[in-house]
Amino acid sequence: MVVSGTALRSGDWIEGVLVDDVPLVAVAMTDTTDLNLVRECYGAVADAVQVVWPDHAGVLPWEEGTRLTDTEQPVRGCPPAPRPLYHAKRLPVATGQELADLIAEQPKQTTLTGEETDPQRNNDIRAGWAARALVAYAQHLGNGSLTEEPQMPVHR
Repeated sequence: MVVSGTALRSGDWIEGVLVDDVPLVAVAMTDTTDLNLVRECYGAVADAVQVVWPDHAGVLPWEEGTRLTDTEQPVRGCPPAPRPLYHAKRLPVATGQELADLIAEQPKQTTLTGEETDPQRNNDIRAGWAARALVAYAQHLGNGSLTEEPQMPVHR
């Protein structure tokens, strides 16, 4: 903000501030009743922007599936439109072999395009591709085995 010389606007994303580059989002405040210090210093509140953070899963307080309560982070303005979020389904596996067995039973699929696009289905398909790649890599490291801990190569 200081470098660019421009004020934050509602919906602006702020990156590079928090650990793990968790982005913050600016929300124009419509409820400024808590800004008593601002009133004390300046006499009135002209415009104010609240900086809002997501929960541990990256979901903002106004988005479906958030784990933040209004007590933990009240939003004091009109938030921007929620982003479409597509959550991966947790698979009932605990080992690499169980994952390999599960995906072996699943048919290989391609994503949909055009009018038939279903973002959640496409996300699930991409997760399946990632699972296949992970299993192949684990088998490569384990010399074909998914039941033993892979030995990392030692470079001398």
